[in-house]
Amino acid sequence: EREESEIPGWIEKAGVKLLTYSVGNHLLTHDAAELAEQMDVVRDGIRTAAKLGAPYVRVFGGNNIAGFTSATALDHIITCFTSLMPMCAEHNVTLGIENHGGYPGTALEVKTVVEGVNDERFRALFDTGNWLRADQDPIEAVQELKGLIGLTHVKDMIKLPADSSDPEAFSPDRSSIKLKKATVGEGDVPNAEVMQVLAEQGFDGYATIEGEGPGDEYANAEASLAYMRQAVAGL
Repeated sequence: EREESEIPGWIEKAGVKLLTYSVGNHLLTHDAAELAEQMDVVRDGIRTAAKLGAPYVRVFGGNNIAGFTSATALDHIITCFTSLMPMCAEHNVTLGIENHGGYPGTALEVKTVVEGVNDERFRALFDTGNWLRADQDPIEAVQELKGLIGLTHVKDMIKLPADSSDPEAFSPDRSSIKLKKATVGEGDVPNAEVMQVLAEQGFDGYATIEGEGPGDEYANAEASLAYMRQAVAGL
């Protein structure tokens, strides 16, 4: 809080652009107090993004489906975010919903939520790797979300068998396989092909790299950036 007023100046001096302020909310709860608390997490994110000059706030739906069906979970998420649209307009901020293993998880679910909120300040945040968490092909997902994507996260994953004993493997909630994080360009996510489809769709936003591969973070960042520069060079 002490540094909030200084951060925009630091960013400008560094010559970079702050694109997104991320929050880690979860809205799938029937507990009124907990829901109010989580809605406040998003509201605080909207206010903070406006102070910092970030045009987007990254938001989630929720992981805990207990007490919901798929349909009622999506309806609940739509209702929650719809109520925040006047605040987004007031602060000139757009919410970008990311599929993060829970709901929404598939492209159809993300599309349902974005179209359900039906506001220019609510868009899909297309994370290229997270579709594997829901057993979905990223190319299929980007085609299904044409015209609804506001920004992207680029990451990479390696697909592993469900019985893999790799210590770095994890089991997504909605996938029949295990996954392992990788440096962009070294896994099974067709990131270059996704960029090609986005370009063909007329997407003119940002592709932000999430360098989650093993080893040195700087080396991962350099390798990921080199891969992405090549991937978009001819677009």
